[in-house]
Amino acid sequence: MAEDKDKLEEDVEESPENTPESNSDEEDSIIPDEILESIPKEDRQMISRSLSIMGGMDMTSPIAKKITPEHIGVLINNSEKQDVRDSNDRNWKRGYHLVIMIFALGFVSFLVYLFKDNQAVLVPLITGILAFLGGLGVGKSL
Repeated sequence: MAEDKDKLEEDVEESPENTPESNSDEEDSIIPDEILESIPKEDRQMISRSLSIMGGMDMTSPIAKKITPEHIGVLINNSEKQDVRDSNDRNWKRGYHLVIMIFALGFVSFLVYLFKDNQAVLVPLITGILAFLGGLGVGKSL
């Protein structure tokens, strides 16, 4: 059993696909020869085998092969349109929040006006409203 393993290792060592000199240009660009030579022999063989297995795989996307300069131009135009839509959406949200704040301030002003003579009702009411707003997270950026 040990003899078979030694014979197999010798065959692997002698096979041309596992020597650093037989690596393809792509693999040479991944690991330079001087670095590969500084790695211990067993590890070098394992790395060479891994790279030869990976070298057989196509790492590019089929869609990437079909992209043309016209497609890139369309993507840029769509990106610009998306930026405009995002800006409009942010402006709409700001206006919406402004309207809600105006209604909330109007409601609180109405309550203060309504209960200005009755402090026993006004203080717990204002405290409850502020606690509710605090629970929603209003004021967390202050």
